[in-house]
Amino acid sequence: MTDDVFYKDLDIRWGDQDNMGHVNNAVFSTYFEEARAYFFEQVDIFIHKPLYPQQGPIMAALELQFKQQLSWPARVRVLVRTVKIGNSSFHLSHELYSQADELVCTGKAVIVWFHYGEQRSAPLPDSIRNKLKSKY
Repeated sequence: MTDDVFYKDLDIRWGDQDNMGHVNNAVFSTYFEEARAYFFEQVDIFIHKPLYPQQGPIMAALELQFKQQLSWPARVRVLVRTVKIGNSSFHLSHELYSQADELVCTGKAVIVWFHYGEQRSAPLPDSIRNKLKSKY
């Protein structure tokens, strides 16, 4: 791992599986979401204590590509990288790896910096932009 790549290790829960005996496809977005929340802490996007009144991230798009199945019990590693920074949005890539270091799922997320009071996008603050660049 290099310093520009953020990762979070997560445990698969028994309840993440469906009746087919593997992790349900919808749960992968939850794994990415959890890793993304920790990533947001790294770049000072505090969801519960915002630095910018009435502003914060909102998901605009999410895409997943499944490569193989997962089953319980297991531990996975989710990587998060900044791949593009715009005026009011940024794009993240996600990679989920098994304990055997096999790529299981990839994803892309578009996050918009949003002014919740005005219900519109807002310019990405420079402090956050600079921290995102460090995870590019």
